[in-house]
Amino acid sequence: MIFLLFFQFTRYWFLGLLAVSLGLLFTIPAQAKMASYTVSPVLPADNAPKTGFFQFKIKPKERRALPLNITNQDSSPATYVITPHIASTNSSGTIDYTHDNHSPQLPAQAAQLFRPVHAQRVTVSPHATKRVTVKLTAPAKSFNGIILAALEIHQAGKRSPVQHSNQPQVTIATAFTIGVIFYNHIPHNVLDSQLDIKRASYHAAYGQPTVAMTINNRTPNIVADGQLTATLTDQKGHTTQHLRQAHLLMAPQNQFDLNLKLNDRELAAGHYTLDGKLTTRGGVIHPFRLSMIVTPQMASRVHQKIPAKTSSPTNWALKVVLGILILTTCMLGGLVVHLWKKQRIQVVPRE
Repeated sequence: MIFLLFFQFTRYWFLGLLAVSLGLLFTIPAQAKMASYTVSPVLPADNAPKTGFFQFKIKPKERRALPLNITNQDSSPATYVITPHIASTNSSGTIDYTHDNHSPQLPAQAAQLFRPVHAQRVTVSPHATKRVTVKLTAPAKSFNGIILAALEIHQAGKRSPVQHSNQPQVTIATAFTIGVIFYNHIPHNVLDSQLDIKRASYHAAYGQPTVAMTINNRTPNIVADGQLTATLTDQKGHTTQHLRQAHLLMAPQNQFDLNLKLNDRELAAGHYTLDGKLTTRGGVIHPFRLSMIVTPQMASRVHQKIPAKTSSPTNWALKVVLGILILTTCMLGGLVVHLWKKQRIQVVPRE
């Protein structure tokens, strides 16, 4: 009986203390802001079927309206910002609809295509819907492939995440992006990718040493399924790093810098060679061999931008709790074993 009582006490005391310890360890404050509005495009009759964004054939100089319905689900008036963009490719090798592509190889620039070209603001009453229209004018000359653009919509004053203290915070700021794809001729086949891999340079990005490759996608279409493999060697021919980047998705007719992480390994000053290939959809292979010079000034500048590695602060309170937990569990375990053995002793009466 005593054994059972001690066993129950030990079990529940251990579970309770473990729950408190894990609660102290994993408690992180978080703040999430969900969207209090919706955006839906009013698609034209000749829009491509089964698509939830604008996609249509257009003639040179033709004018189109791109209407949007914005519904404010909040209990107070709200202002929304609508900005047109021509899609670009970011440094991670993914299509980005929030920054303009200003490449001169495009059939036209955003300023020539959209009205208004800059941010348009509209205020919507509580629990109401308002229609706002962006006007599109096609390029004067016929063009091959597609123009990939988007309308970005966000609530004024709520675009950027905000941190209210030095505690870890998670803030979700929601924006809507409505795609706009138009063309003079319906593209029947995916065009072979036309890429120029120009140069490589050493710099720091997001607190890490990286090699940036400048890539120019001349294809008038999206280039998908990009797979990059490369080897970085020093001037003595020794392999410094094996680099890989998968799932590259490039916007049409756009030049960008692709950041390749060096796994926290900094480069010393010297001459390097980046040798590899970039394979795109359809098995099109683009080999490259690029020379790269890292000057002492570059190496120093990158080193200064990389935060120093510091050991995690010791949580003495947690260590004390765990120490008490282990010590007490051992003592109770020994006591339970002792009582269990004592119960098995048989007393022999004297004759």
